[in-house]
Amino acid sequence: MPLIKKIIFHIGGEDVRMRIPILKKMIKNEFLVAAIGCNDHKAFSKHGIKYFNYHLNRSISLLSDIRSKHQLTKIFKNENPDLIHLFDTKPGVLFPKVAKNSGIKHVVRTVTGMGYIFSSSSIFIKMLRPLYRYVQKKAIFYTDAVIFQNIDDKKYFEKYNLVHKNKSYLVASSGIDVESFISDKPSKDGQDKLRSDLGYKDNHIVVTLVARLIKDKGVMEFLKAARLLSSYSNIKFLVVGPIAGEGFQAISKSKLDSYADCVNYIGSVDNVAEILSISDIFVLPTYYREGLPRILLEAGSLGLPIIATDMPGCRDVVRHNWNGLLIPIRDPIALGEAIKKLSHNAALRQAMGNRNPSFIKDNFDLSIVADAYAAIYRDLLNHA
Repeated sequence: MPLIKKIIFHIGGEDVRMRIPILKKMIKNEFLVAAIGCNDHKAFSKHGIKYFNYHLNRSISLLSDIRSKHQLTKIFKNENPDLIHLFDTKPGVLFPKVAKNSGIKHVVRTVTGMGYIFSSSSIFIKMLRPLYRYVQKKAIFYTDAVIFQNIDDKKYFEKYNLVHKNKSYLVASSGIDVESFISDKPSKDGQDKLRSDLGYKDNHIVVTLVARLIKDKGVMEFLKAARLLSSYSNIKFLVVGPIAGEGFQAISKSKLDSYADCVNYIGSVDNVAEILSISDIFVLPTYYREGLPRILLEAGSLGLPIIATDMPGCRDVVRHNWNGLLIPIRDPIALGEAIKKLSHNAALRQAMGNRNPSFIKDNFDLSIVADAYAAIYRDLLNHA
């Protein structure tokens, strides 16, 4: 009798297309897969993955949330998946109950960080933390497994009884297809041309930040550190990423322009591997509570030493004084000193960078994450 393949749905927001590589791995693990999200279906159809679109408002909106629930209820009842896997905060707390009420037997959630509520120093925002714990605690009654991307988030949820310990799993990051990412790197001639096009010479040390341009990503600290080190003519600072439309959190184009004397801002790029390949040091001075920043895995896989803040997720990737440096949050002076330390010591820079490709491959490769997910799925499905 042939094995009946189980149907797995991955559900997220506008960035659900980032789940395509892991869904392809799930197919190799003998699952039938589909995705539900808020973006165009073309990315999924190109890979032969079934895709459903629904409406999701990232903000709190009663009418919008009701609409989302109705749309998902219809999809769940029509498609009847065996297991759904929810990503991101709002889907993770809003939809487990919808799924169970629609007859879905198994609900898995990944906590992809704890967000702005745990990043902000505002007293008002901090007052929302009990509400966060309340909605998380409500969600656990309809959840069969919760996956965390870093150990700090897992410990927090367990401390406040926001997850049952026997349903709590650590799977570091969403994974990166290391070999595929490395293959996106341009040739040596291509790298030399790109450096030349950006005005960089052979003796220049290129220090790069790739991020959404919001304050919590530490963009202002990067800009200030660049200004502090502007007297070192061989250190060049490069900023890559989209201007965000997130109100007071956004770093404006005019603010970036005010640092144009010491920082080169080139906007967004289609191929991050190109930019990382012409960089000498990667920096992420974030204080945003994300799960585990993918960009750190990308930079590490290309052999860059990393400077990052001593934050959950970052310290899961960067081992201080081994493959990079950890610095305090909101501290442009400490960031400047770390950049200066690596810029002035080529041997240290190379030693740290050389440790990263195998470290990333051995701990965060997409195949490791896919196998961990598959094991969790099978454990739940086999105990139906």
